[in-house]
Amino acid sequence: LGTIVLLFNIQPAKAQEIFGDINNDGKVDLKDVAQAALAFGSYSGHPRWDPETDINGDNLIDIKDLAIIAKHFGETADIAVITVIVGIHPETLNLISKGRWITVCIELPEGYNLNDINVSTIMLNDTIPAESKLIAMGNCDGNGRLDLMIKFKRQEVIGLILRNCQFTNKFGTLTLAITGKLKDGRLFKGSENIKTILRMARECKNKYSWYNSYLRLCIVPRNNILLKCNGSFFHNS
Repeated sequence: LGTIVLLFNIQPAKAQEIFGDINNDGKVDLKDVAQAALAFGSYSGHPRWDPETDINGDNLIDIKDLAIIAKHFGETADIAVITVIVGIHPETLNLISKGRWITVCIELPEGYNLNDINVSTIMLNDTIPAESKLIAMGNCDGNGRLDLMIKFKRQEVIGLILRNCQFTNKFGTLTLAITGKLKDGRLFKGSENIKTILRMARECKNKYSWYNSYLRLCIVPRNNILLKCNGSFFHNS
């Protein structure tokens, strides 16, 4: 049976550039102030010249550079994104289901505490927010470690899938992504594959057509090999 794999954009972790972070350690602190102080009053060619401290690029280390450090003092960069284990239930989603919820379990790596998760920041595919009042803790996968259990409105998830996917088969496989932040601002992400079932309408005569129950009509894709979907690509296989 053919499947459709939908890939949503999950960007690799990168350090954010912060104005005033002279030593590039991911934060603006007293070390940056001290480095700028040593070069204060210098200019290009001067014995104490330090190009890293010329924040505004005017070839002079002066009060303007120190003001930038002061403005951003205390800021930190998200140097790394924490990878979490995600479990999604149901594992097989009927796309014409009238169910109310989809449950997602999030397991943090060792050394992190579930209580540090800012539930209000959790999103499914950067689109659908978690229901912040419907949370619990449990051991979803039976490995002895606690998971945060959250819920998303099933009809919103189904609507997202049907608006973004073109199915040529009754059965499909989707990759859904969960992102969020800890209370200290650090990002986390994880993803999980789920299976989908979509009833193919009898009135869809073309063998490559698919029935979109969200739109309630048959669609004939332009290309049954590679399809573009709101900036993401998926393949028939």
